[in-house]
Amino acid sequence: MEEFRTLRSRLYQAREKHPLSKVLVTSPLPKEGKSFVTANLGQVLVRQQGKRVLLIDADLRNPHLHSTLGAESGPGLSEFLKGEMDEFTIIQSGPMENLFLIPAGTRN
Repeated sequence: MEEFRTLRSRLYQAREKHPLSKVLVTSPLPKEGKSFVTANLGQVLVRQQGKRVLLIDADLRNPHLHSTLGAESGPGLSEFLKGEMDEFTIIQSGPMENLFLIPAGTRN
């Protein structure tokens, strides 16, 4: 967890120069730990800073963020992008207060 606290601190230092409200975690290859990093960084931001954090799983081909957080897959980003659901319907509560998730949704 220390690595995620360090990452959080560096993000906050960068924020002093430029306002920061969004962070993208990505990689060019599958199974490099995007979901793991995203889930842990989100939890550290909630625990250490008391921030409200919304995690969005945009990996529509191979979503894992919901399972990393112990949440249901359910409707999510793909349904929102298709206009089938609004953003408030697809937001799920995470495993701790102030941590929320939009899962990738169903694959078609």
